[in-house]
Amino acid sequence: MTTLEQAFWEQVESADGCWEWRGARQPNGYGRLCIGGKKLLAHRLSYELNIGPVPDGLLVLHTCDNKPCVRPDHLYAGTRQDNARDVFERASFNHPTDKLSFELADELRRVAREEGSSQDALARQFGVSRSQVGKVLQGIHWSACRPT
Repeated sequence: MTTLEQAFWEQVESADGCWEWRGARQPNGYGRLCIGGKKLLAHRLSYELNIGPVPDGLLVLHTCDNKPCVRPDHLYAGTRQDNARDVFERASFNHPTDKLSFELADELRRVAREEGSSQDALARQFGVSRSQVGKVLQGIHWSACRPT
């Protein structure tokens, strides 16, 4: 029987830089491992196997901005605020594959406010998912606070 640790290491490609997760990934790019009917995030499991338990209420964050990375020294426990600060400081919110820019996100918010469009209608209009529209409207992505 394969142990959790064995199953984890079978999917890791270690290198000088990031250690890439080669197993299944979530749509957002983070590695995942399903074992015993339980779904685990690969970077979180790496933290737990190599560093220790994740403190209650904290996330496991990357110093490298590479979602499939599971290298323990590229991971740290932090708050949602830490994560938001990292995103802002590293400008990882403006990835080349992003469909929205700050300007389009501002326009999306304006249309939502002035025209009262539904999230489904906004998603169709701006070519993004309904979930992405929700994140923009909640200020989770492309907040009004932009880099200068």
